[in-house]
Amino acid sequence: MKYINLLFISSLLTLNASAYPEYNQFNSHRSIFYVADLKDKRVENFINELNQNKCLLDERDIKFMVVTRNGFQLPNNLFNQQQIKDMLKSYNLEESNHVGILIGKDGKEKHRWSGEPDWSSLMLLVDDMPLRKAEMEKKKSRCVI
Repeated sequence: MKYINLLFISSLLTLNASAYPEYNQFNSHRSIFYVADLKDKRVENFINELNQNKCLLDERDIKFMVVTRNGFQLPNNLFNQQQIKDMLKSYNLEESNHVGILIGKDGKEKHRWSGEPDWSSLMLLVDDMPLRKAEMEKKKSRCVI
């Protein structure tokens, strides 16, 4: 019984990391991974745009992660520094600055951009994915554009 409890507790501790790509075979959502050197005006603008597009992101089941090399993370404390280094390496972002990646539910990179994101194009790209088309057939949009 002691081992079962230990196994259960350890599985709970890994749930955060298992929801993001490259860390588990079960990807329950799409992701936007945004990387910069430091939290500057461009990062703040990106975060503001995430908030402005919250309905569209939620409807498409898109989670986000903003990371800077000087230690800023949003959401806070989701990963430790080694996990972040591993993600940067796996997506070939070690030297990149102000780069965003859209990752599908299958964990594969769907789109990469630098600079300002084009939210309309990103949402259309997601809406064109087969799994998203099936989702849209089941449920109508509740977001106002």
